[in-house]
Amino acid sequence: MFLGISISSSTCIESILANKRFVLISNYGYKNTFLNFYRGSNMILNLEDIDFDYLPVVNNKWKIENIINPYEQIDSLKLFLDTLNKKERKVKVDFFIWVKLFLLYYKVFIKEPKVIYKKVKKSILLVKD
Repeated sequence: MFLGISISSSTCIESILANKRFVLISNYGYKNTFLNFYRGSNMILNLEDIDFDYLPVVNNKWKIENIINPYEQIDSLKLFLDTLNKKERKVKVDFFIWVKLFLLYYKVFIKEPKVIYKKVKKSILLVKD
């Protein structure tokens, strides 16, 4: 039998995700234990109330509302990071294209900046697609 015991720990969350039993001791005497996060979890007991014949089971409603398994979210996180990475690259490429164009054709840009900007922007969009 596995039983984790702590005054407050992220180990409790890991135990919940692994479907292991865990008890958080509420009367340890230490004030900054972050037990408030676990209120409603059904896992907080006084030390003298721990009964090895009846161990608490996590409140499933509390679990759903408060615990997310990061391994179940990894694919969506990778997709999100790939999207950010592509956006970042696009901004960098656009910026460098504009700098290069300005340095090469600064006289044209200075003469008619708005007109040239619109034409170049349209051309860049056509080339990208």
